[in-house]
Amino acid sequence: MIEKSFGGKIPKPGPRLPQDEALAKAVSETIGEALDRFEKFEFARSLEAIWAAIASADKYLTSEQPWHSAIPKPTRSARPQFFGRRRNCCAS
Repeated sequence: MIEKSFGGKIPKPGPRLPQDEALAKAVSETIGEALDRFEKFEFARSLEAIWAAIASADKYLTSEQPWHSAIPKPTRSARPQFFGRRRNCCAS
């Protein structure tokens, strides 16, 4: 998708939209909950929290359908920006 729509170069992030912020908040809270439960040896509850984060991301992708909006537009030049930021968050 990046190759086809952006000439193989990852575009600079555009402004975050409210739905981007909502997903970022939900995933951040869920990661914290998962880690807390893991530290308490509540592994099943930790996995439930992780699956909740996955469900939030799935809902976001289903509603946003970034594969339809990948064609560069001046006002929406970089929809993939959210995932690049989350990759950095989750790498540690």
